[in-house]
Amino acid sequence: MITNYKLENLKQKIDSRLEISEDIKEEDFIQDLKTQAAVMYEISVLGEGIRRISA
Repeated sequence: MITNYKLENLKQKIDSRLEISEDIKEEDFIQDLKTQAAVMYEISVLGEGIRRISA
């Protein structure tokens, strides 16, 4: 579950990365982060499924 702390932490990371890469459009950058987060979530779900099957 995403808590307010995690959301604030993610926002700070996004803000710091935006400062480093100002030549990238903010919307594209945020969409890339959302895509990365979705892929990482799917990987963790698949990993958990494999772990349960293997147990």
